[in-house]
Amino acid sequence: MNKTTEWTPKRTNPESEEGIETGVLLSDRDENTIKVGQRINGPTWLLFILVPLLLLGVPLGYQTGMFETLGYESKSIKGGGFTSTKSGMSLGVTTMYFFKGQTVFVDYDAEVKAGSLWIKFYNLTSMLDADAWLRHKVESTEKGSAIFEVEKSGWYRLDWDGTVLGKSPAGSGYDIDYTLTWGVR
Repeated sequence: MNKTTEWTPKRTNPESEEGIETGVLLSDRDENTIKVGQRINGPTWLLFILVPLLLLGVPLGYQTGMFETLGYESKSIKGGGFTSTKSGMSLGVTTMYFFKGQTVFVDYDAEVKAGSLWIKFYNLTSMLDADAWLRHKVESTEKGSAIFEVEKSGWYRLDWDGTVLGKSPAGSGYDIDYTLTWGVR
């Protein structure tokens, strides 16, 4: 039969009261013991406040104009034919609601070894109509900005990828290292 008893851990230093956590121990003298009700160390309650605050704070900060930059990406991409590889990191949002008259920017620092980097901006309602996309093509190693004007309010997406189209020999694929930041001005 299991009994509930107060559990007190052994003290490595009997003169110190630090680090002692009490809890409840369900035990049976003949079986293994299980600790129940042990306290969680650290301020884990902060996670329940900070995570929703961050998830809501970025879009709200953008809407109120407190944040200009919406994201950052630094990657190496290689491809051609049916294969492609990407490595690096990306942080931020690429699909957002933009208002008429806003200016969306993508600052880039690209090292183009083959192919080119295409930066695209399009309204989600016209995403199947490639003619409606706004594009910026980076064909050589350079730093610069792609600027897009929002013509009507709606949900838009920023997208970028390598392409074999560029100032490279036929069949060379694409090989690009880039760093991007994007946002609204």
